[in-house]
Amino acid sequence: MKIRNGFVSNSSSSSFIVAFKSKEIKTIDTLRKTLFGEDKTHEGYDTYKIVESVWGDIQKQKNVIDNTEFSEVVLACIEVGGDPDLIMEKFYPHLNHLDKDNDWEKYWEIYDVIEAMQSDEIHKKEQLKKENPNCEFYTFTYADEGGAYWSMMEHSGIFENVPHIRISNH
Repeated sequence: MKIRNGFVSNSSSSSFIVAFKSKEIKTIDTLRKTLFGEDKTHEGYDTYKIVESVWGDIQKQKNVIDNTEFSEVVLACIEVGGDPDLIMEKFYPHLNHLDKDNDWEKYWEIYDVIEAMQSDEIHKKEQLKKENPNCEFYTFTYADEGGAYWSMMEHSGIFENVPHIRISNH
């Protein structure tokens, strides 16, 4: 029998693919109204703080993967078995100049976007795109290991008012 001494983690993370109409994410205020209506708090947190986190994630993704490439990325995941390194190498050669060590933040942003588009949920993702043809798609990954705030971001349904898919990465 093995006995574990020390810290054991039971953390989880979830990735979300979310469809927004352009007008819904035009400003941070329109994003807040889209996600929360007139509510000032959500699960005990100020909705402005939550929206600032989501807004920041959206801004990081601008120009990372163009929304017109959404289907190509999903198909690439199938074609190369879902390996994000192979997908980047094959379909994003213009990003090969990124050094995993020196450009790690940008590299891992892209890697996370690709990784979020994998799993048995591929058909649901394609359906989301078909059902929301005039939308822009963004991915978000939140994990409860960062404390109560990030647990709320992962588990409380912040995207329940917009079309989305949740992928559990437990």
